[in-house]
Amino acid sequence: MHHDPGDETTRARFAGLLLLLMATVAAAGEAASSPTNHSIPAIAEIAKIKVGFSTQQDLASQWGEGKTITGGHPNSGRLWRVKGTPWVLHTDAFEYSKRGLVVDGLEIREDRTPGEGVPYARLSASDLAWLGEISLGASQDRVMEVLKRKGLQVTQTAAGCETRATGLHTLENKVQFRTWKVRVDFKAGLLIRLAIDAGS
Repeated sequence: MHHDPGDETTRARFAGLLLLLMATVAAAGEAASSPTNHSIPAIAEIAKIKVGFSTQQDLASQWGEGKTITGGHPNSGRLWRVKGTPWVLHTDAFEYSKRGLVVDGLEIREDRTPGEGVPYARLSASDLAWLGEISLGASQDRVMEVLKRKGLQVTQTAAGCETRATGLHTLENKVQFRTWKVRVDFKAGLLIRLAIDAGS
């Protein structure tokens, strides 16, 4: 009986394709059974970090060590100044992820007397433009125009307004961040405070 070497080649190719298909299906099943434990909304991002995801160590690496103050935990708060401005950065943290103590609150405000020993962050004022466009000192009209253009829902507050977004970050002890809120306060029509918070 004549043996056609082409048959073996065809069978080998078929077997190879079958193995590849099985591996692809297995990988897809594995991905479906272990989804990523975080999805952070854009409003949480500022100055190379993500509130509700980045850890205190991440901030220290990016910005330099801040002044330690009392926060949600003893010594969990941090303060920095911003060169060339009267701005102060204040962060706090309470919950842990596998990567460390997660920063769940960040505030930028004007403060010309922040106290002794508050270091300058390794940041410029332009690094602190929220959504890439909004910085302290911006006019209220400008801020509202950016929020509207980016399709963010706005709720009025006594001192300004706030916007919210949903996401997910699964932490230790089954804690999850699911809601992010950003509040902006104005005085005399100018932005004087911006606060980003992550919560359940």
